[in-house]
Amino acid sequence: MKKLFFILICAMTLVGCGGGKDKAKEEKKEAKTAETEGTTVNDAGIARIQAQTELGTLGFTPEELKENWNVAQAEMKEDEAYQIKDLTVSNGEFKTDVGEGLILEGIVNEDTNEVSKLSIIRKEVEAEKLEQSLDQFEDTLASFFLLVSVTNKDKKVSEAQINSMVHDLVILEKDKDQLDSSATLNNVNYKVVENERGLVLTATENKD
Repeated sequence: MKKLFFILICAMTLVGCGGGKDKAKEEKKEAKTAETEGTTVNDAGIARIQAQTELGTLGFTPEELKENWNVAQAEMKEDEAYQIKDLTVSNGEFKTDVGEGLILEGIVNEDTNEVSKLSIIRKEVEAEKLEQSLDQFEDTLASFFLLVSVTNKDKKVSEAQINSMVHDLVILEKDKDQLDSSATLNNVNYKVVENERGLVLTATENKD
């Protein structure tokens, strides 16, 4: 499970120069325009820009995310399981392990330093024993609980609300060929998809 980082590639084309002082000034002006208006981005760059301008904000910085996540994790009394030990932002993104086979990743608006998108990815591993299968279910529920907790830090979320969302999102549904569902709680939209990366739980600001 690896996430591709968005890359911003700039291509600038400068007009060739000719003779004459006036012509040189004109070409210098055109070159300046090319620098500011002629910049292009590839699909990955466009996606990154859209992520920063369209996804909105979840209302916390990466530092606040780490602190709030670990506070909620401590309340679960799971020793160091699911704890964020390191969270480094690079090029507006971060990715860190929060458990065996569990990855927390997000997009940060570099203008505001606020998290715009937060995802948990769990790779489905074929279990040889019932105990291993139950462990995977436990990891999924625990990570989803933490995801809901940190994205609702200003509002108390009840166990009944979380159970209702687990049902609405059919997170534990094993018979579906392709899981793709969503639900909203306290102005946060939660989406669950199952793809080649595994089970992906995502939180973004609800703008509807």
